[in-house]
Amino acid sequence: MLTQMGALIEGAGSSVVSITGRESLDGCNIKMIGDRIEAGTFLLAGLITRGEVEVKGFNPDHLGEFISILLDMGAILSPRENGLLIKQESSIKPIKIRTDIFPGFATDLQAPLMAALCLARGESQIEESIFEGRFGHVQELARMGANIEVHDRMATIMGVNSLSAAPVEAKDIRGGASLVLASLAADGVSRIFEIDHLRRGYANLEAKLSGLGAEIGCKPEEIEDAIAIGC
Repeated sequence: MLTQMGALIEGAGSSVVSITGRESLDGCNIKMIGDRIEAGTFLLAGLITRGEVEVKGFNPDHLGEFISILLDMGAILSPRENGLLIKQESSIKPIKIRTDIFPGFATDLQAPLMAALCLARGESQIEESIFEGRFGHVQELARMGANIEVHDRMATIMGVNSLSAAPVEAKDIRGGASLVLASLAADGVSRIFEIDHLRRGYANLEAKLSGLGAEIGCKPEEIEDAIAIGC
């Protein structure tokens, strides 16, 4: 896009990118790509609830290894124009995976995927190779009945039969998404605090999930705070 606007950039795709400054740039027309992490999160919403969800507005190729991960977990995927349809008709299968740079498993889908693996039939493992300390959501999932152990960069998830509603805190964008997914599949009404993180990564989240049949909404607790309520 910047090149179309007249920017002088060399080395795209290599380890060194060189930019020669200019005093001004021109306009251009460009079609933005869909958000693969948002798309992956909604695909997981269909998987964790054992439902059927069609996600539009993105290129499935941008998901990389995540496609094969969903298949390994027992999901049924059908290509759609500019998207995917996911069905989960059987129990979620456990997997062992490692986050990696594209086309590997994206670290931003690690937390949402962990929520789904909490209900898998068996033991799963996720190794976080990109960022340190990115398991802040584990403690919150544990409040809902998840059985997860963390050692250094490895999380071991022992699948449970069900999750239970609980008050939890969204500590970051993707951790918050994992709590939303867990709440969709949990028994009872969950309350998610600090949802300002979710607002940074997901547009019209409540409306989109409500359109799929979820019971979810936002309730102000105080003038400067709000919580999401969902079941």
